Amino acid sequence: MRWRQVGLLAVALLIGLGVIYKMTRSSPPSDRELILELIETGKQAIERKSPRRAMRLIAEDYSDDEGNNYRALQRLANQVLTGARQIQVTIAALEIQHLQPPDAIVRVAGIVALSDVEYTDKHEFDLTLYLVKRNGAWKVRRIEGMKITTE
Repeated sequence: MRWRQVGLLAVALLIGLGVIYKMTRSSPPSDRELILELIETGKQAIERKSPRRAMRLIAEDYSDDEGNNYRALQRLANQVLTGARQIQVTIAALEIQHLQPPDAIVRVAGIVALSDVEYTDKHEFDLTLYLVKRNGAWKVRRIEGMKITTE
């Protein structure tokens, strides 16, 4: 009986060590993968109407071609994301145009649908995102093309 318990413990220990080894041997995500994750996280934050989560992806020194800084974008995000009943983002095109850490430029185009009880407004967007990598995380430092057109 005792040998059986020792054997089971040894097998469990080997499995645990194998899992730990595999976890430490897997390579960290590439910058490209991290940027794609940033875009997906932003899309989810918008669709879930979570301005706080969306703003975690924005650099403190943010600016855009409409004259917004971080605080102005935060107010805009609160207003838009809490105003619509439902938001759906469809990304039609995504291109990493420049990737030279700590900087990257990404073009994202698609449609945002804002729905309420009585209406649905669809807006096309074609944005250029200027990203910066700080402390291992990519953040949006600047957005160009914020002029959204109604479909």
